[in-house]
Amino acid sequence: MLECSILQGDATIEARQRKLATGWPSQAILEAEGGTILSSYSTDKDRVINALSGYNKIWGNETLKIDRIGRDGIVVRDVRLTLGLQAQHCVIEELAAKGSGAARGVGFFARFLFSEPDIKFGGRPFEEAALPELDPIHKRIRELLSERLPWSDDGVGIKPRVLDLSQDGKAAWIEAYNAIQSQEGEFGEYADVRDVSSKAGENIARVAAILHVLENGNGGKISAENVRRAEAIVRWHLAEYKRFFVGVVLSQEERDAEKLERWLVAYCRKNKCTSVPHRPVDKGPGRGSKDGRKHGTDPERVFQDQLPLPPRGGGCARPGIKIPPARKSPLCEIHITAKEFAT
Repeated sequence: MLECSILQGDATIEARQRKLATGWPSQAILEAEGGTILSSYSTDKDRVINALSGYNKIWGNETLKIDRIGRDGIVVRDVRLTLGLQAQHCVIEELAAKGSGAARGVGFFARFLFSEPDIKFGGRPFEEAALPELDPIHKRIRELLSERLPWSDDGVGIKPRVLDLSQDGKAAWIEAYNAIQSQEGEFGEYADVRDVSSKAGENIARVAAILHVLENGNGGKISAENVRRAEAIVRWHLAEYKRFFVGVVLSQEERDAEKLERWLVAYCRKNKCTSVPHRPVDKGPGRGSKDGRKHGTDPERVFQDQLPLPPRGGGCARPGIKIPPARKSPLCEIHITAKEFAT
């Protein structure tokens, strides 16, 4: 009798594979402290590649045959594994650097939908955790979890029903795939993140299938509307990934400039203004220390085009920011579109 255990905690990829092969064939690792999983890998390139490639194969529903000295061999097939990990910025950077960048090289990150929420220190008053608008989604997920698994004929793994795209859905998917692929060239929007954008088409199909099942169950075909919704979701996460990993390779000065820009825009949103006095700018992120010395990026140097900021992802234009030279004006003038205020 198999134990129905869906949520799993920390474990090596080898232990995870064995549990999937001999236990419940559909599992999830949902970990608020993702560092306990992501930082556990060796710095040896071969070991990192071997561990992360194991997750990649499960993601692709490949059959794995594993033999270990002193243990019975196992075959992993027809299983499903979900990873939902939260980790600090430094943990992701550390994993990205291990094994000479193996996590990006083998496409491990490409299987995730990345996001990096803005840190709002000083702007997070207590709020009740209740989000009633999510109640219908939670109810629907509980309904889906209560359904019987579609077991394979031999009862070893699961064989979910294959969902097809409608004719319009397929046309929408091809359009999305070609649009993203066309931006992977040398000067394209996704030139710096080809390792992830190359899997965007597959992720769009998967997200579209999830949206379809949430709405319609396992029947029917995936509509063009759900494909376009999925494209919007995946493109947003692509922009987040680009924002994170382009930032990883920036110089410290460029990172300070990016941080200063985000602070200026946040200040204008909070205070519903388009001009910022120099005094708060001078006290902005990374602008002071206990001994009174200044550090961080000089706002005048950044916004007089002496230090160009890197391009933003997701096709978003940067806000126009102008700081008068030599403090000739008491204000830092910000030109921000309505979209910037809303996002």
